[in-house]
Amino acid sequence: MESEIVTPKPVILVATYGTGTTEGERDNEKIDTIIQERFPGYDVRWAYTAEHFLKMLEKVGKTTMFERKLPIKRQGEVYSDLVKEGKTNVAVLCLLVHESLSVSKRIYEQPTQGLNVKYSKPLLADIFNVEPLVQSLVPLFGGEDTANILAGHGGVSEEEFFVNAPFFGMDEYVRWRYKNVFVATVHRSRIDLTERAFADVRKGGFRQVIFIPLSLIASEHTDQDIMADTPESWKSQLGLPARATEPFCDNPVVMEVFMNYLGSVLAEF
Repeated sequence: MESEIVTPKPVILVATYGTGTTEGERDNEKIDTIIQERFPGYDVRWAYTAEHFLKMLEKVGKTTMFERKLPIKRQGEVYSDLVKEGKTNVAVLCLLVHESLSVSKRIYEQPTQGLNVKYSKPLLADIFNVEPLVQSLVPLFGGEDTANILAGHGGVSEEEFFVNAPFFGMDEYVRWRYKNVFVATVHRSRIDLTERAFADVRKGGFRQVIFIPLSLIASEHTDQDIMADTPESWKSQLGLPARATEPFCDNPVVMEVFMNYLGSVLAEF
């Protein structure tokens, strides 16, 4: 009787922009725990794509993340490790909210060194995720006297115009459903959702504003671009009492989308 050949489980590699803050790492660790609970028995590793975060962490001597002391590495470094360990299959979870030419390129076009690598999609790569995402945020909305601004990252150049497409669709959806919900992006493209949102908030006679970051983890954009006590911040530009909500890492709807994406990739091996 022939023995059954057992194929080793793929390694799960979480590819993310990265973070340089304790709060951001805390949020990533929550996601790490969700992945391990959902897919027990898998080897789960992480890679940061943002070189400035990697260099900053190297400068201060921080080499590991999470309580389990996982090494902080670049994607190519993780691939090299896997080749040396004799691993073959890798399922990459792209922990991104939306597509980006700069960030996505670093993930998808990284040399794989002969590994069999398959990739998941960013959250908003599927336009059908816009409605459930917005609905999951409804409990965060304030009353009729409150302007609620969904704050996306957005593209950073005309070349990345397509990056903002999910936010255009989201803006149409919330304006159809609500009178006090708007979409804005930190980085703006030719069609400026942010200025449009600010103009409507000013005309709306609202007494306060809630900024809802469309971010997986604690973001420097929330602190620096949105809530900072500077003339350029969103809070200062609107001149209303303001607060910002927490990131996505505790949002079960968002996490379910990512886990389903990952599950589909794992099923391909």
